[in-house]
Amino acid sequence: MLAVVVVAASTAQASPRPLNVPSKAAATPPAMSCAQAARLDLTGVQGAPANIASATIVAAADNPLGKWEACEVKGVIAPQIQFDLLLPTETWAGRYLQTGCGGFCGNARLDAQATYGCTPLTNGTFVVAWDNEGHYGTSMTDGLFGADPQLRVDFGYRSQHLTSIVAKEIVRRFYGRPASHSYFTGCSEGGDQAMTEAQRYPEDFDGIVAGAPASNMTALAVWDQGWNAKAMLDANGDSTLTQNDLKSLHAAVVSACDAQDGTRDGLISDSLDCSFDPTSIACPAGGSGSSGFCLNPAQLESVRKIYGGARDGKNRLMYPGAQPRGSEGNWAGWLVPFAQGCRRTRRASPSTRCAGSPIPMQGRR
Repeated sequence: MLAVVVVAASTAQASPRPLNVPSKAAATPPAMSCAQAARLDLTGVQGAPANIASATIVAAADNPLGKWEACEVKGVIAPQIQFDLLLPTETWAGRYLQTGCGGFCGNARLDAQATYGCTPLTNGTFVVAWDNEGHYGTSMTDGLFGADPQLRVDFGYRSQHLTSIVAKEIVRRFYGRPASHSYFTGCSEGGDQAMTEAQRYPEDFDGIVAGAPASNMTALAVWDQGWNAKAMLDANGDSTLTQNDLKSLHAAVVSACDAQDGTRDGLISDSLDCSFDPTSIACPAGGSGSSGFCLNPAQLESVRKIYGGARDGKNRLMYPGAQPRGSEGNWAGWLVPFAQGCRRTRRASPSTRCAGSPIPMQGRR
């Protein structure tokens, strides 16, 4: 029976989880060496012909997930699905974990946000696999692959399914037995992959964690991201707000809505119930606010648009949801660039580009 957990995006910090707790499950040793794994013939895998590019030992001291030795297998599934596996050599307890990717992906990189620090991951009881979502990209915002119909299909739903098929076959041959349980976890675009797996291929995994799924891709990438990017730029292409502005804006929002739950504790209990009006801190003509911080007309327009969400000429919401009041600290790096020189008091230097700071499909729903 498939279990699916959907997790909303949040800035809350999880409690520390114990590390390096010995597993009670008996470890399954490999049935072959890592060098032999490099010579596995996967061209006959039904529906997912693949080749292995390399298989090398990763020492426990060099493993980014924990202090356990692994055989790292890299390969490609036709036409361009690049995959990567870490196969524990001494600690495997029969389980398989596949992780999703973020943005437009384009590179095979490990992104196990929901499982970082979890004991089964850090002590090497899982085989861990990931892929590039079926194409090569120069960055996680490179959408050039969209010009190719097959690569769009691979990005949309095919890559994670075929990766699971090939990875499980490698597991079966490497250990001489299949994985007893298989799981998928991903956030943002990885969360969309997770939901897609549950809908299209529910037999692939026993459990799925979908974090902040970037669903409704077209509206998200075109309307939400495009709207947010333009909302934060002035006529010169410079950011209307700075990192320090975000801190002051957030403080004003918290001050206005903190006590709505009956307790003034520096927290907003329900952001949807917060009706903070940014005009309350608008700069008076020719002056500044009483607190030393205020929003000039360009900044006020930016904040209104971000709170209001992507809208058309008839004020219809074009993408479900917007940035809630109280989320201002999370705009840093997404909506407001970290680059120095992007100031409302003067133009940025020609070498400092403030545009394009929003990154598609990452952490904002």
